[in-house]
Amino acid sequence: MAAYYAAPPNAPPRHSLPPKFLRGLEELEENSVRNFLNILPELGAAPSMVIFVREATVDLQAGL
Repeated sequence: MAAYYAAPPNAPPRHSLPPKFLRGLEELEENSVRNFLNILPELGAAPSMVIFVREATVDLQAGL
């Protein structure tokens, strides 16, 4: 997933980064999203909100 973060203005385009770095970045993004979804209930989010965020995340990952 392309977790959305503010890259510095002088950051190289994502496609120009080494493949190994990109794989690591993708794994980090996936783990961050998974961790966020896992703690939502602990933060007091209603089950319907957890489902909404999970579905929105899937849509973002699919590029919709």
